[in-house]
Parts: sequence; structure tokens; C-alpha cells
Amino acid sequence: MSDKSDTTTAQNESEIRARFEEAGQSHVLQYLPSLSSSDRTQLMQQLQSIEVEKLSSFLESALEEQQQQSDGDDDDDDDEKNKIRPFSKPVGRTSDKNLVSSSRTIGLQSIARGEVAALVLSGGQGTRLGFDGPKGMYNIQMKSGRTLFQLVAERIQRLCHLAAAAAAAAGEENDKDVVVVAADDDDGIVIPWYIMTSPLNHDETVSYFESESYFGLPKSSVNFFEQGMLPCLTSEGKIIMETQSKVAMAPDGNGGIYPSLYKSGMLSDMKDRGVKYIHVFSIDNALVKPADPVFMGYCLSQNADCGNKVLWKAGAHEKVGVVAERNGKPCIVEYSDMDASMAEK
Repeated sequence: MSDKSDTTTAQNESEIRARFEEAGQSHVLQYLPSLSSSDRTQLMQQLQSIEVEKLSSFLESALEEQQQQSDGDDDDDDDEKNKIRPFSKPVGRTSDKNLVSSSRTIGLQSIARGEVAALVLSGGQGTRLGFDGPKGMYNIQMKSGRTLFQLVAERIQRLCHLAAAAAAAAGEENDKDVVVVAADDDDGIVIPWYIMTSPLNHDETVSYFESESYFGLPKSSVNFFEQGMLPCLTSEGKIIMETQSKVAMAPDGNGGIYPSLYKSGMLSDMKDRGVKYIHVFSIDNALVKPADPVFMGYCLSQNADCGNKVLWKAGAHEKVGVVAERNGKPCIVEYSDMDASMAEK
């Protein structure tokens, strides 16, 4: 058996070596002959998980985007299409009470049908807050002592009750098989909650929810998945080695949500549950309204593929980023990238 295992390992190493050499990253294997058996295995397992064939395209795309942003305010006629312009698509305002009411009704109906899920980006640590642990476990010093995760969980639970009450008042019955929100609750409404962690805090986050009995939410409705990791690259596109037997890795950012949902099976889970709409937000936002029925309902009423919830600026020159358009596409533009005339539009 050991001979077969050794042969398989040798075959894997040969395949990995060929992949990295073809991608111009053969330097990651330069210390392989001098590594101990355990370090060698560790390195090969890590390399096997890296999609080295895609790294060059990732870098090129990032550099191209960076260049487009730096050229965005160029006054030359040739770069007219790259100029920053005010956002031109529909914008809903919470000052419009009729719009808020109709949007809330649409949103609550969709929630009652089990079509809405909440997804929180919570891969970060609380280091900058002086907290040694996942940011979602941070106590933001409220008198109640609630953590960020607890605040979101309780709001989701409350929203389930509101959706059930609205459905009952409208005479609408949910004809789906659903999970009961809590042991003493017969609403029959559930909002699936997807929690994106990082390799650094995944286990601690899961253990925390288990110790808190998922804050009253059904365990089956709380789903954890890890964001991806990417190798750190030099400006020339070469993989950086942390040690002779370990590639330097970093989280792939909020944009990594898409491949992570697919690879983790969460996308299939959403499909199986009948989820059609997802509210994505960051755990940093202590005031967030998860699966906000007004926001979700407005987006549904507009047949929007994507929506963004923002606050109005206090003034034209407030130093905050804004939603705008570049090259005909929605984007976020930092205040430092706008001149005075653009800021006043």
C-alpha cells in the first residue's frame, strides 16, 4: 500500500510542477529538494489548491481597473467615456412615504414566501477595535452587552415575525414547507442567514453561535462558509513565498463572495430553499436592517438586478464616497477623485 501511496504522491507532484512551470511560477518549488517530508507535503497540498492558471488574468484585470480609475477624470476628449458622471438610474427615497409603504408590502410578501435571504460579510477580525477575535463577536458597548452578531440575529428573528403578521393580515398563506423560526414559534417563516467567514475566524465563529444556541434562530437556517484565499503577488505577477514551504496568502476580498458561494455549496442551498433575492451587508454596520423589506421591496418593484442602499450626503462637499457612473457603469467614487464642480452635481 505504501508503494501505491508514494507513486500517487509522486504523480501529484509531477502534475503540480508542470502546472506551475507552465504558468511561470516554478520558483515556488525551488526549495522542494531540501524540505522535510512534512514541509514538502504541506507545500504540495497548498499548491494543489491554488488555481495558478488564473493568477495572471486576475492581476491583469486588477491593473486594468486601477488604470481606468486613475484615468477617470482625464479631460481629454479620447477619455470622455471614462469620465465620472452622476448616477442616472432610479433612486428610491425613504422620504416618500407612499413609496416606503408599497415597497415594504412587496418586501414582506417576498419574505413570507421564503424568497429572501440575508448574507453577512464577516471574515474580519476586531483588531482595530482592540478586540482579539471575529469582529462579529465584538460587544459595541451597548448597555445590553449585545454583540454585532446578536444584533443581526435578533433583527432577523423580529423580521420573520413581522412578515408572518403581515401575511396573516393580508390573508396570505405560505404554501411552502418551512422551518419554524424558534421552538416556541409557529410563524412558519424563515429568513436563511449566510455568514461568510475567513479561514482565520471560521471555527471560532461557528463555536460562538453554537454556544449561544444561534440566538434563537433555527440551526438549519444559519449557514457558514469561508471566503477564498489568493496568493500574494509581486508587481511583476510572481507568487510571494512566506517561507520556503509556504505560499503567502491573503483573503480574496468581498468580491470573493461569488466563487465562495459556489464552491461551498451555499449557492445550491439557496436554490434548494427557493431563495431568489439576497441582501448582502457587512458585519461592521451595527445599524443594518438585514433583509430590509423596504429596500428589498423597492428593488423588486424596479426589477433590479442589483441595488445599493446609501445615505444622502450632509452637503455637497462632505468627504465621503458617492454612487456615480464611469464608462456607463455604476461605481463608487471616492470624494478625493472628484473636483468641486462634480461634487456639487
